[in-house]
Amino acid sequence: MGLQSDNFLLSCLKDGLRLDRRDFIQHRDPEFFFSGNNGEVEVTRGKTRILARVITIISSPKISKPSDGAISVKVHFPLEQSHSKRAKFFDRNNEFTRLIERGICDSHAINTRALCIQATKYVWNLEVELTVIEDDGGIVDTALLAAFTAILHYRKPKTRIVGNSLQTLDNEAGVPLTLTSVPISTTYALFSNIDVIVADPTFEEEENADGIFTVISSSRGKICGTNKCGGAPLPPNRLTQLTTSALHQAKKLHTSIQYQTRNAIR
Repeated sequence: MGLQSDNFLLSCLKDGLRLDRRDFIQHRDPEFFFSGNNGEVEVTRGKTRILARVITIISSPKISKPSDGAISVKVHFPLEQSHSKRAKFFDRNNEFTRLIERGICDSHAINTRALCIQATKYVWNLEVELTVIEDDGGIVDTALLAAFTAILHYRKPKTRIVGNSLQTLDNEAGVPLTLTSVPISTTYALFSNIDVIVADPTFEEEENADGIFTVISSSRGKICGTNKCGGAPLPPNRLTQLTTSALHQAKKLHTSIQYQTRNAIR
């Protein structure tokens, strides 16, 4: 964006207007597109599009955790925009991946014990593969939403042990993964110079913000983690308002995810 466009966006925000005509606290409604493949979904919010796919393989467990499977995250990004001003806040690729790993792995939302087939011998290793198709802001929020929609949609094959060998029963109905909660990410753009905060920022809003604040909260009403980039101040009263709003948004989106996955599995 040029300087003139930047000034126009900030002028609109100062006057209480967003370029896409949303209210400051209004989120873009997600849309879900299931490919028909097990554990695969594309989620869009506005122009942001992210494809999530769940892959599982059978392997030996770690010696330190003989009864636990493993979870990993792989992220594919479009060609990086080297001129992006968001680089002043963070290395986008590394930060994006780290926040998603916090939401998926560090939140303990997936029961890794339930990924065990036979202790010390066989476990499921689960990989969540995310592909950012288009970035119009809020990629952390959309990616986490897509990831857990794919996880809820996925059915791992049934198995049986015959003698010393393990067989997968591919012709039988699969088994859903065991989740303790569904973490949801909510991001805000902070404009300290004009005293404005907007929810679910677009790419242009993120580009011009003085800071980015992300809340990862669970469907059970708990804060899993927060992350703030940039030097914009965030007073305690504003922090409380944003976390409370994020908890409300998490409950709303969890209901939407459950509805979408139930319909897709039928």
